[in-house]
Amino acid sequence: MHFFIFVLVILFVCFLSSLPFDHLSGQAVAPSLSTTQTSGWSSFTQAPGSLTIYLSSSGNDNNPCTQTQPCKTLTHAKDLIKNNPKPHNSHWVLLKKGDTFSETLGHWDYGGISPLQPLLISSYGTGPRPILNTGLSGGLEQCNAPTVVSNLAIVGIHFKSAYTGSGVQWPPTGINLVCGKKAVNWLFEDDIIENYKFGMVLQGSSGKNNQNIVIRRSQIRNNGDLVPTSTPDAIAGSGMYVIHIDGLVLEENLFYHNGWRDGGIKTKFSHNIYLDNENVTNVTVMKNVIADGANVGIQLRNGGILYNNFFMGNQVPISLGGGDSWTDSKHVHVDVRDNVVINNINTWGVVFENIEGGIFFHNLLTHNDVAIALYVDAFSSDKGKKVKDLRIANNIIYDSGKPGNDAVLFGGTQSSGSILQRIEFSSNDVQLPHVSPQRLLAHQDSFLGSAVQSSNNRFFAATNENTWFWTGSLLTNLAGWKSFVADRSSVATLVAYPDPNRDTSTYMGSLGYADTSYSNFIAQLKLQSKDTWKPEFTAPVINAYIRAGFWQ
Repeated sequence: MHFFIFVLVILFVCFLSSLPFDHLSGQAVAPSLSTTQTSGWSSFTQAPGSLTIYLSSSGNDNNPCTQTQPCKTLTHAKDLIKNNPKPHNSHWVLLKKGDTFSETLGHWDYGGISPLQPLLISSYGTGPRPILNTGLSGGLEQCNAPTVVSNLAIVGIHFKSAYTGSGVQWPPTGINLVCGKKAVNWLFEDDIIENYKFGMVLQGSSGKNNQNIVIRRSQIRNNGDLVPTSTPDAIAGSGMYVIHIDGLVLEENLFYHNGWRDGGIKTKFSHNIYLDNENVTNVTVMKNVIADGANVGIQLRNGGILYNNFFMGNQVPISLGGGDSWTDSKHVHVDVRDNVVINNINTWGVVFENIEGGIFFHNLLTHNDVAIALYVDAFSSDKGKKVKDLRIANNIIYDSGKPGNDAVLFGGTQSSGSILQRIEFSSNDVQLPHVSPQRLLAHQDSFLGSAVQSSNNRFFAATNENTWFWTGSLLTNLAGWKSFVADRSSVATLVAYPDPNRDTSTYMGSLGYADTSYSNFIAQLKLQSKDTWKPEFTAPVINAYIRAGFWQ
């Protein structure tokens, strides 16, 4: 039997360093993670003298806990671990695949020896992941743990709640690190976390930041409250909430349908992923599918790296920066590359607020029914916000927008003290051949013209060219806008892309599926596991197909 784990030490040495990128040439540099993975799955060893505890729902705690004579409960396994302390504590607790255990991991106090020899909670045998049916309790908490719990790997476990979205005073959370204890070098791989109010809450405290948490090839889905129309401002849960952490990797996961339940409404305070702005550092989010969140697909308030993700069906797919004021969020940097944002709905496509530097490069925003596709927002009625030193280059915005709104908006007013400074907008395509926005690109205030350095963009909309641009004081055509921002090279032209109507339906058809519906696309993503892994249902492969309709 082989078990796999990321080599956490090497991984975090790599990702904690700044990823290189060339601001002048615009060459995208993908995140580089050095691992010992085999076929994308991680491998590790067990220290001599450690326990291997086999559990089965049909076992007996009086058994010797071997594969042929398994024990029954996690409670018994925890007792065995408690009675075998350091230095021999890279124990393995293995649950039989296909079995359902009606219990939780509870308050988890135990870690391993090192990132290479962690305490492992995983599975054995054949069949689907073992299910932890946690009822109306959470899947794992750390409240009663020592000050630090290090080196824990949870691999191939299905956490499932009986929570239906309402009627419970204290709704459960799947993975709940909220009590001021410190988690260091934790790995979640090939797990499912579903039907809780919050899928995961990773909440350290001031001076006790969680460190080096990796969540990869897992599914965080269908977590949230059932919200009636009478409470539209409810905090209805999320797939993930993070605050006080130094070192977080989200890689190749599915975040789906979080922050709401069928039959209820979607509220603005509930999201697929919400990373707060207080002490959230060294974040890499790469190669995930992030779909159908109640409001925001991902909120990166304190910045980070966002690379090659697939966003669909969110109301605001990507929100970068934020905070209540510049003081809260200064020094926020973002590196956002090669993401595909398609068929999202309602509000904004990508929004920047309180950013002190970064790059938005080679992203594709296509067929989004949103009010504003790209919003660089320094507007605030009561507190000055700023966006500074941001490079927006080599992106395509295609048929994304709504009538009566602006496809691209540079926000901010001189009177409010909100500021844009040194915003490069170059070599982008803003192409809206089948959408009729109010304006193709707008500046909220006329003083913002000098803040934007524009060049080599290609613009087109299915409206009168004389209404494409707003300078903050008047409507104008491309020539007038170029004069406003001192642009000498952008053009008005309809770009002929190879196949710009590619979407999940055409993708499913290209794979030979008779049922090309979005529901079947999601169903195939949910079937992903270590035993049934299909690269064609990962974000990089999906993105490559969609992008091929635009870039050759």
